[in-house]
Amino acid sequence: MKYLIVGGAGNLGKGCIKALNNLDIQAVSWDINEDIFNLSAAFLFENDFNLVVNFSVSVDSKSVVVNPNSDDFKVNVLGLFHLIKVCEMANVPIIQISTREVIGVRDFQENRSDKNSNLNQVSEQEPCLPKNSYGKTKLIAEWLLSDRPSSAVIRLNTCYTDDWRSGKGLIGSLVRKSRVDGVVTLDNRGRAFRDPLHIADLASLISIIFEKSFFGKIIHAGGGSENIFTLSEICTMANSDVKIIPGRENDDHGFLMDINVARSIGWCPKILFQEWINKT
Repeated sequence: MKYLIVGGAGNLGKGCIKALNNLDIQAVSWDINEDIFNLSAAFLFENDFNLVVNFSVSVDSKSVVVNPNSDDFKVNVLGLFHLIKVCEMANVPIIQISTREVIGVRDFQENRSDKNSNLNQVSEQEPCLPKNSYGKTKLIAEWLLSDRPSSAVIRLNTCYTDDWRSGKGLIGSLVRKSRVDGVVTLDNRGRAFRDPLHIADLASLISIIFEKSFFGKIIHAGGGSENIFTLSEICTMANSDVKIIPGRENDDHGFLMDINVARSIGWCPKILFQEWINKT
C-alpha cells in the first residue's frame, strides 16, 4: 500500500507517516514546499498511490467571520476542493482529517466535579456550531466531501505524537510546559476533560477505513474510556511538581468523542496515555 500524506511535514502528519511505515504502509509527504495546488492527478496515477490523507490545515481561532481571502479559507476549503478534483480524476479515495472545532464550544458535562460520572460522549450526529473561522472552514470542508462515495472524514478530539518536546498540539504544549517551564496556566482550573488519542492509533484507523472501504462517513476518533483525563491531570502526570495557575473561566469544559462508529469496523485505541507519558 502507498499513501500520500498531504500536510506531511506538520506534527500530526510526520507522526502519521512514521506510524503508517510501522504498519508496512509506504507513506509519502506532500506539504507547503510542494504546494497543495500543485498536486496533480497525473502525479497520483504515475506513483500508484492508493489513498490520499489530508492533514493540511491553517488555523485562525481568533476570527469569528469567515474571510474568503484568508489563509485558512485558502488551505482548509479551496485546498481541499482541489484535492477532491485531483483524487476524482485519478480515482484515488481521500480521507480528510477534521477537528473537534467544527462542533463548537458547549458544556456537554452533566457533572464536572466527577470525571467518572455522567460523561457525555459526542456522536457524529451532534449539531455543529463552530465558534471561529478555523472551525467554520473545516466544517465547510466536511460539506465539500458529503455524498462523495470515495471519501471519509475523521474528526479528532485531542491527538498527540511522541514529539512532545516541540510543544506542538495541546498535549505537546501541556507536557512541555509542565516539564520544561514547571508552570502552566489553565482555564477553568484545568477541569476540562479530554480523551487523548495517540497518532499510532489514528494511523491504524486510517488503514482500517481504507481496507474496509468505509467511505461516505464522518467518524469520530478519541482515546476511549481508558484515556479520559482533565487537563490538570495531564500536567501533573507529566510533572508532579508542576505549578498550575488558574486562567479564565469560560464555556470550554471539554468533551469526549463517541467512538462507536469506529469500533463497529473493528478499530479500538490501544495506546494508554498514562503508560505513554510515563515512558517519555
